[in-house]
Amino acid sequence: ERNFITNLLKKKVENDIRVKLGFEPVPLVKVPKISPSALFAKFKSKVGWSTATLSGTLRVSILRAEGLLNKDWFQYLGNLSDPYISILLDGAEKAKTSVRSGSDVIFKEFHEIPVEGKFERLTLRVMDKDKFKDDDFLGEVHVPLVDVWEKGQVKGPSKLVARDLLKGEAAKTGDDKVAGTLDFLVEYRPTTIDGHLTIKVEKGEDLKSHDLMGSKSDPYVVVLLDSDELGRTPTIQNSESPVWNSTLEFDVSGNYDQINLSVWDDDKGSDDYISHVAIPTKELLAKKEISGTFPLYRHEDGKELIPLGKLSCSIKWTPPRLNGTITIRGLHASDLYQSDWFGNKNDAFVEVLLDKVSVGKTGIVQDNSSPVWTDEIRFKGEGAHQELLVVVWDK
Repeated sequence: ERNFITNLLKKKVENDIRVKLGFEPVPLVKVPKISPSALFAKFKSKVGWSTATLSGTLRVSILRAEGLLNKDWFQYLGNLSDPYISILLDGAEKAKTSVRSGSDVIFKEFHEIPVEGKFERLTLRVMDKDKFKDDDFLGEVHVPLVDVWEKGQVKGPSKLVARDLLKGEAAKTGDDKVAGTLDFLVEYRPTTIDGHLTIKVEKGEDLKSHDLMGSKSDPYVVVLLDSDELGRTPTIQNSESPVWNSTLEFDVSGNYDQINLSVWDDDKGSDDYISHVAIPTKELLAKKEISGTFPLYRHEDGKELIPLGKLSCSIKWTPPRLNGTITIRGLHASDLYQSDWFGNKNDAFVEVLLDKVSVGKTGIVQDNSSPVWTDEIRFKGEGAHQELLVVVWDK
């Protein structure tokens, strides 16, 4: 954005000088009568940049890099670059890999980045670690997060963009913007909620009527996980301050961003929507229970929020509990990604993790891209747990 605006201002200054010296301004340079930030937003829209609303975790797997530039000061003495990957979310560094050595390196590192809000892109930036000066830039890959959100994942290998780092013959052939490749996998994992929900809808206060005849509303509340309806309260007739004291209980499992308590006015024709309260599942998982009196608003373009009353409610999440032995058997895989440098097939094994703690591994199946494991993994599961993860590794 800074470069785009700087170039725009340079052109404007150029034209101002031409006019003051008595020359005609360059007709091809047109400076729109809008702010630089607004212009840049228009530019982003034109080239297809857009935001994704994310609530969950980005899992970034950095696998390997090949053909990296050697920017070491003493490369002519045989020294190699010491590359690492900086992982940036909309320009802010969130994680980085450990430092390796060489132009063809294996990383095999996994990083989880919590996300909550609107984001444009993830940048995987390759840097060369230096002891006596600033680290050198070796290239980067940009991953549009809209693609990750829509597809669930985006994977490499991708060419590393490294503007102006290569000169000479590479510049003549147009390859001066590519400096090797990076193999990676970026996955989006929406917030997963598993367990039991207890939702108590207590009362409404000062609910604004939508009735054309001026009578009071006949309100009820619908409980939804995102847009999936779980249940609803009874209707309270002709009341601006209804008291439901209705308790709804559900067993839930899946990826959901928020719990919605939507307030409606029961009409003979189609029911009228009043407003809703949204509780992020991520916040509920962290706190286990959320209660209070929440304001209700109507949003209108170009206007401030219009108050429509209040809703008092509480939501409690109870995670699932295990008490016994878990057995995993019959594991097999097909067409595994071939990660060996020399083109050999994988020597694959499976590891099982319960809430990120390893609870067992299979034996290794040698030289096989579609392995079948005959061994069982057995472990005791006691208490509340959230995630069972099955990971395939190449030894």
